[in-house]
Amino acid sequence: MTADGSAPPPQTAAEPSRRLAERQPGQLHPDASRTVLRPFIIEDETGDCPRMRRVIERVLTLDAAGVQHELGLVNEAFDGRHPHAEETIMDRYEAAKTLVPQGAKVDHEQARLI
Repeated sequence: MTADGSAPPPQTAAEPSRRLAERQPGQLHPDASRTVLRPFIIEDETGDCPRMRRVIERVLTLDAAGVQHELGLVNEAFDGRHPHAEETIMDRYEAAKTLVPQGAKVDHEQARLI
C-alpha cells in the first residue's frame, strides 16, 4: 500500500530494483495464548485420508515405551500453551477414529497421539 492507502503500480521487468517489501521496525513474538490445535486430516481425490491412516498405523505399532516417549514430546510442545489441550486432543481423536483399522484396540495414550 502507498501512503494514501492505494495499491502501488505493478512492478515491471524494467524496474527490477524496486523493492516488493520493506522492513519495518519491531519484531513479532510468539503468543502462547494463541496456540491452536487443529486437525490435519487431508482427503485425497477419493475422499480417503491416506496420510492420517499412516499416522494411525504408526501409532498402533509403537510399544508402550514409544507411546510414552511420543506423548512426552506432545506434552512438552503444548504444556502451558493451550488451556484445554487434553480435551482438544481427545476431540481430534474422536474426529479421526473412523480411520482406525477395524478391530484395532486403541488405548487412551494411543488415542491422544492419534
